[in-house]
Amino acid sequence: MLATVIGGVASPAQAQDAVCVIDPITKVKKCRIEITIEGPDAGDTTVNIGTGSVVFRWERYSWGTTDARGGPGPAFVDFFCTPRTSTSVAADGTETTTTELGVYYNIILIRIDTNETVIFDFVCVYPGDPVPDPPPPPPTEEEFRNAAEPVLTFETELNPRVAFGGITGLDTWFWCADPGQTPVGLTLRGWTAAATVDPVGMAWNIGGTAEDGFQRTACGSEEDPAVTWQPQTKGTYAVEFVSTWAGTWTLTYDGFPAETFPLGPLDFPSPAIDYDVDEFVGVLSE
Repeated sequence: MLATVIGGVASPAQAQDAVCVIDPITKVKKCRIEITIEGPDAGDTTVNIGTGSVVFRWERYSWGTTDARGGPGPAFVDFFCTPRTSTSVAADGTETTTTELGVYYNIILIRIDTNETVIFDFVCVYPGDPVPDPPPPPPTEEEFRNAAEPVLTFETELNPRVAFGGITGLDTWFWCADPGQTPVGLTLRGWTAAATVDPVGMAWNIGGTAEDGFQRTACGSEEDPAVTWQPQTKGTYAVEFVSTWAGTWTLTYDGFPAETFPLGPLDFPSPAIDYDVDEFVGVLSE
């Protein structure tokens, strides 16, 4: 995460001495204290959040505090925070009026790849309130891949079945049951990633006694297999099936609008299958 921070100096409270007057009728002395507190000004900040193609730029600009003079102030003072005032009375009758002046911030969120402004907002921060900080980074594609793996991983089908095994010189068929478009969700660091992905590629990798490999864009079926493989050597083979997925994901964060990004391609290998191949030897008879 890259951050650039400018400023950030807190202003102290400004308290006046008690002003006391004696009521000419009741002869009771009344005292009044006025206190003005300015919120701490955290200054300007620019932060890039995210990685790869999912990157936002979060900007915070300080406009300072409300006009402390109570007058018209600058021409744009109407856009500043309204002073927050409270009054308390002590046991001795002393009345204390506290005026809190908030710091006015302009908050901007920009999507880097399109330069689109996603958020353009203003926030008032009074003394004691948290300063607006950038959100945590959104989920990375790798984090999403890890979360989606249990949902998107599926296995190959083959004939002859594993229990029977293959035979040299005889075709073995490979196919898969296409799960079709699949929704996947992930919540991480306050972000919600909702994705819709499709299987766009399948790969069968054969290792062990001999090696071979096949890539297809569709699963096929038992009636119309995606791959026909004919082993020539007796032995144990390892059959690995990898499905490739692609689609889009929509990222949302508290108070942030949804943004859609491309996702993938993502590869999900299924556990390798041990596949034994035997051979039949013909015997000549007289």
